[in-house]
Amino acid sequence: MKQLRNKIGSQIQDISDDILEKIYNASVSIFQSKKAINGSQFEKKIEQILLENDVPFKRQVAIDKNGNIIGYGTIVKNHYHTIDIVVGENIEIGENISNFIVLSCKTTIRERWNQDNWSFEHPPQVYILLTKSNDYPQPEKFRESNNRLIVTDKPKVNDRRKYKFNFDDLGLIMLLNYKK
Repeated sequence: MKQLRNKIGSQIQDISDDILEKIYNASVSIFQSKKAINGSQFEKKIEQILLENDVPFKRQVAIDKNGNIIGYGTIVKNHYHTIDIVVGENIEIGENISNFIVLSCKTTIRERWNQDNWSFEHPPQVYILLTKSNDYPQPEKFRESNNRLIVTDKPKVNDRRKYKFNFDDLGLIMLLNYKK
């Protein structure tokens, strides 16, 4: 557990060893199953990890141009964007996305990460781009920060990310940022 605390730094001070162990176990589970995941299975596996760790979330959350939640699913009328996974309590219609953690799941990216440009205008508490590939944007273009992260198990050869998280770290990141 000390290694995990050292890797994350000061953000982890308020988390008990019990919670840290749950995070670690969730991370190991993600790593072990990542090779069998693709497409919607990728999202479902992330959702399963959240469920196993009692982290509340909703999938396929539709927002309007102001970042307000207007429904659930991909066919919500007049929606601006549908978010893969939103983490937090009371994810209800009318709430603003800036009150929550957002997980954007993409098996490959290329320029598809630009679909989430809404996150610059209406920044969530934490935005995590999850990908199974190394075609993610450079940190400067992505505007990487401690609350805007890229998580991948396939880092670029010249990986310039400041926060070099992989799927082993996902459970830890979630519980560090989600406080019950």
